[in-house]
Amino acid sequence: MHKAFTLIELLVVIAIIAVLAAILFPVFSAAREKARQSACLNNMKNIGLALLQYTQDYDERFPFYRTPCALFGRFASRGGRYQAGGYRGALQ
Repeated sequence: MHKAFTLIELLVVIAIIAVLAAILFPVFSAAREKARQSACLNNMKNIGLALLQYTQDYDERFPFYRTPCALFGRFASRGGRYQAGGYRGALQ
């Protein structure tokens, strides 16, 4: 004689699986968020190390960034060092 599962037994098993999944989803999302935070922190560390290596290779100078802002528009090179020209005049 072949005994099969009844509809009630199948629904109970599905309900148990759904409850277990509902319990575990927040745990998985928290673990995923921690992994994201760890990756972000590692990226920030690598950016800092790259900046440190650059400054060591180029006489303790930071990478030069020319901003398109009109307030800091003109830059002049004096003695090999970049300085913002016209900054004080732009504020007045």
